[in-house]
Amino acid sequence: PRALYYAGLARILFSAPDAAPPAFAAFMRPWARLVDELAAMPDAQLAADHVRPGLVRVLRDLRGFLSAVAAKSNYTLFFDWMCAAQRMRLVHRCVEMRADAAVQIAALKFMAEFVFNRTQRLNFDVASPNGILIFREASRAMCAYGGRVLDERGAVRDVYKERYKGVAVCFTILARLIAGKYVAIGVMPLYGDTALERAYRVAVELLKQFPVPDVIAYPKLGKATTALLEVLLAKPNIDLVPLDDAAYEHVMRVCVEAFDHAETAVSSSACGVIDGVLTAAIESEGSDIANLVRARSADITTYLLRAMLNIVLFEDRPNDWSFSRPLFCLILLDTQFALQYTSQIVQYQPAERREDLIKALKDLLSSTEFVLTTANRDRFTQALTQYRREVAAKNLILMVPTSQTLGAPVDILAYSIEDSGSATAQDEAEAAMVD
Repeated sequence: PRALYYAGLARILFSAPDAAPPAFAAFMRPWARLVDELAAMPDAQLAADHVRPGLVRVLRDLRGFLSAVAAKSNYTLFFDWMCAAQRMRLVHRCVEMRADAAVQIAALKFMAEFVFNRTQRLNFDVASPNGILIFREASRAMCAYGGRVLDERGAVRDVYKERYKGVAVCFTILARLIAGKYVAIGVMPLYGDTALERAYRVAVELLKQFPVPDVIAYPKLGKATTALLEVLLAKPNIDLVPLDDAAYEHVMRVCVEAFDHAETAVSSSACGVIDGVLTAAIESEGSDIANLVRARSADITTYLLRAMLNIVLFEDRPNDWSFSRPLFCLILLDTQFALQYTSQIVQYQPAERREDLIKALKDLLSSTEFVLTTANRDRFTQALTQYRREVAAKNLILMVPTSQTLGAPVDILAYSIEDSGSATAQDEAEAAMVD
C-alpha cells in the first residue's frame, strides 16, 4: 500500500512537466534528510533492530515512487538525486546486511526498479555515462548478494526466503539490464570494465547451484530464471557468457523442467532459450557454443528432442508455436534420431491407429527442408499446426512409448498408402497366431 501511495504521489508531482524540477526538489527533501542520516550511521547501528524496519520502509517507498516515473527527464532527476549525492551507498550497505533478509530483498527490489527501462525512460544521450554507471551499481549489488549465497552453501531454515527469493530478484536485475539496451554491453570488455564479466559469472554460478526441480517448486524463481536465460543466451550476447559443459547441461535441463511450469509464458521462454542457443550454434559453426552443442549431441540433443516430441505429438498446448521453433533446430541437428524416435512412437500404437499417425507424421517431417531459414521454420510451424488438427479431427488418442517396442520398424518418410494393406494383413496374421 505504501508503494502504491507514493506511486500516486509521483504521478501527481510530474503531471505538470514545467514545474517538475523545483517541485521534485521540494518533495524529495524529507527523503534526502532521512537517507543521509541512515547513510551516516556506522554498520552496527544501521543493523540495529529498531533501525532495520525503517530501512525497509524507505526502500519500498522509493521503489513505489520510482515505479511511476515514466519520462526520461523525470527519471534523470531521480538518478541525479540518488547517485550524485552518493545515496546509492546506502542501498549497497543494505544488500550486504546478512542479518536481515527483508532488508536485502527490499534493497534488491529497489535496484530492480532502478534499472528497469520502462517506457524507454533510461534511453540516455549518446555521450551520457549514466547507462554504464547504472550497470556498475547493479552489478555490484548483484555480485554482493550472489557471492554471499555461493559462499554459504549450508542448510537454511527457509531456502526460499533466505536464498531463492533474492536470487530471483538478482536474475530480474540482470535480465532488465540486458533487455533495456541502454548500455553498450559488447564494448565493456574492450576497455577493461569487469562489471559485465563479474555479473555474468555470478549469474551462471547461481544457476548451477539450485536443483533443477526447484524451477517448478518455486514458480517465481522459475519465471525469473527463464526470463534471464532468454536474454542472456540470445545473440550476440551468448558469446560473452562463460558457458561451460556443466552449465550448458544444467540450463537445458532447467528449460525442460520449465515446460511444465504453471504459467504458459514460462514454458514459452524456456523454448526461446533453447531456440536461441541452438540457432547460435548452427549459424556460427566453429564457435565455442557450436562446439559445445556438437560435443553433447549424443545425450543433450537427443534428450531435448525426446522431451519436445513427446509434448508436441502427445499434448495439446496453447503455445505450439513456441515449441515448434526449437524443435525445428533439434531435428536439423539430429534428423536420424528424430526419425528413429517417431518410428518408435508408431510401433507403440495399436494397429488401427498406425496408418493415420504415419500419414500425419510424414506430412509433418516432409513439410520442409531442414535448413535454417525463416521460411523453412514457418513452413514447419504451419505443418505442426496441421498435424494437431488432423490428430484432433481423427480423435487419435496416442500412447507415449516406454522402453518397450511393438510392431515392425516403420520408415515414415518412405511410407505410402499402398503399404497399409500389407501392414494390416501382417497384423491380422500375428493376431491369428496368438489365438
